[in-house]
Amino acid sequence: WAHLKTNMINLLLVGPAAEREFGTQQVAIVGVVVAVASALAHMAFGHSHSGQLGGSGVVSALILLNSLGAASSGRVPLTFLLTAVFWLSDEIQSILTRDGVSHAAH
Repeated sequence: WAHLKTNMINLLLVGPAAEREFGTQQVAIVGVVVAVASALAHMAFGHSHSGQLGGSGVVSALILLNSLGAASSGRVPLTFLLTAVFWLSDEIQSILTRDGVSHAAH
């Protein structure tokens, strides 16, 4: 439950900014596409002992969208690069653990 709670908190933090920047319909489309992609990744690569709802993938996508929102200058924002580096390093480490979380779906 802790992982789900953290996802919901993060969704409440990053969702409104993404919705303001990209619009409700676009954010909803991203959410559905990412949730389905997360489910497929979990089915293909996830541990059989872990569950998957798609929330982590949606939160990760919204974090990346928010960090790219300022990319109007044609350059990749530092916030995007740092988010990607921290996320990748955490996911690589997490894949090696068995904590009941579908890290493959992230």
